[in-house]
Amino acid sequence: MTGNRDMEIFCRQMGTLLKSGVNLSKAFDILVEQTEGRNMKKTVARLRSAVKNGDSLSEGMRKDASRFPDIAIHMVRAGEEAGCLDVAFLKLAAYFHKREQMRGSIQKTMIYPVILLTACVGIVIAMVAWVVPMYTEIFESLGTEMPPMTAAMLKISDFLRQYGCLIGGILAGAAVSVCYWNRRDSGKFLRSFLMLKVPGIKGISVRYSCIQFCGNLSMLLAAGEPLLEAIRILSDTMDNYVYRLILAEGVQKVREGSMLSEVLRDSRYFLPVVWHMAGIGEETGKLEEMLDSAADYCEDEAEMMVKKLGAAAEPMVVLVMAVVVAIVIGAIYSPVLRVYDSISIF
Repeated sequence: MTGNRDMEIFCRQMGTLLKSGVNLSKAFDILVEQTEGRNMKKTVARLRSAVKNGDSLSEGMRKDASRFPDIAIHMVRAGEEAGCLDVAFLKLAAYFHKREQMRGSIQKTMIYPVILLTACVGIVIAMVAWVVPMYTEIFESLGTEMPPMTAAMLKISDFLRQYGCLIGGILAGAAVSVCYWNRRDSGKFLRSFLMLKVPGIKGISVRYSCIQFCGNLSMLLAAGEPLLEAIRILSDTMDNYVYRLILAEGVQKVREGSMLSEVLRDSRYFLPVVWHMAGIGEETGKLEEMLDSAADYCEDEAEMMVKKLGAAAEPMVVLVMAVVVAIVIGAIYSPVLRVYDSISIF
């Protein structure tokens, strides 16, 4: 799948060229020469060939679906049908820009706690596996009793040294199995469900899904897609599978005459601001604008929650590191003190 940054650049360049009056074929000629990344250049070249062979742009993107997100393919198809392809591409550029910003914000906030935690685990494993066992021979030569904490550490060390490879193989196999299962619908649904239940992650996940829903629905409506079809598209493209099920049921309810705001309110997984703004948009005929406002509001809230989570995670990781290191240091220095006591006795 093409990254958010590459998709943003591609969509922004294409939208700008089309808005300037350049025809689609000429726009592809320009982009093939201008695109720097080798993989992206090949992708753009394949699209150009597909368009020159008579396919529509959305058909060409669908044939290369491994490189383009579903929402981009649907958005381009809607833009082609409505005759506003330039608007569709510029909307997509803004969408991928926001996605990349959010991903970068999460990475920037969480990278420090992750580095601390990784360093802590590495230090503890090294001390337990190599440092603590050094005292075994000393205690055996002195004939003194091993402190309970150090004895426990030595048992853990012996276990790791004896079964480390087996444990590593089991963990690797488990990781591969989880990754494989995570690609199946059952795995994706369970992961999505857990992300909406785990404290701390729940609030961010709900807001991210609301941002995706509001932004994508607004884009599709701006490109001329009917509301019912736009909701159906989102039921196939939302990242969170719980929201996919909600919207799949919502398609039928809207078809039967329910308002979109009522469907969102009854689901309990959409923030009140989303269904309130959707209701105002339906009453005033400005649903697209209201959805954009709701997406901006949820984005601000999500950014604040990510920062708060990172701020809370850092001291917690430091505290855990301090406790674990203190235990290991205690296991190392308690036998040293006992050795000194034994020597002083003699």
